[in-house]
Order: sequence, then structure tokens, then C-alpha cells
Amino acid sequence: MKIIDVDQVPKSVLPKHYGHYSQEIRGPNTGNPDLSVLVCGMEAEGGAEMHTHDQQEHIFYVLEGEVQVNDGERAHVVRAGQAMVIEPGDPHEVTGTRRGTDAKYIVITIPPAWFGDNK
Repeated sequence: MKIIDVDQVPKSVLPKHYGHYSQEIRGPNTGNPDLSVLVCGMEAEGGAEMHTHDQQEHIFYVLEGEVQVNDGERAHVVRAGQAMVIEPGDPHEVTGTRRGTDAKYIVITIPPAWFGDNK
């Protein structure tokens, strides 16, 4: 068993993200090549560019604040206590809602997203 003090996990900025950080709780860098579990924070003005993953499924669970996800056709606001699933091939752009509310959320990705496969 491992107990992880999330405050001690280094923060990383992922490619094509801005106003955003991720902390790997479990994944390729911490001993499990089959999934990644990240605690993420995003400023109200932050986000990630529109992209897809060929094989990866993302599961987001918003802990605090709210995020907006654009699927290329429509924007959806996901608030604290809500989750969203992005399946392989789904276009997605996740941003802050620009309403002054930062967000904190967990992202589980199976298999881990290797940023070389982003479109």
C-alpha cells in the first residue's frame, strides 16, 4: 500500500495546456504503465487545445469549481460533483469557464495518454 501526500507530488504542465497543472498520482512515471491518475488544477482562464486520442479514454471528476468541455459541436459545463467520460476518438477541448472560478479535478486515462498520439 502507498499513501500519497498530493501536496508533495511535483506539478507538471502538459503539452498544449495553459493555466493548468497536473500531478501524477499513479501512472507510467510512478509504476503503472496501464493507466494514469492525475490530480489537475486549472485557472478560470486556462485550458487545453482541441485534440483527440486514438486509444485513450478519459474519465474526469470535478472536485472544486467548474470546467467547460467543447466536443466540437457544443460546450458543456461540468461542475464540482459531476463527472464526464471522453471516449477514444472524441474531440475535446477542456477549458476554464472564464467566470473567475478555478477548478480542481481528477483525470483517469486508460491506457495512459502518450502525447505523441494527440491530433
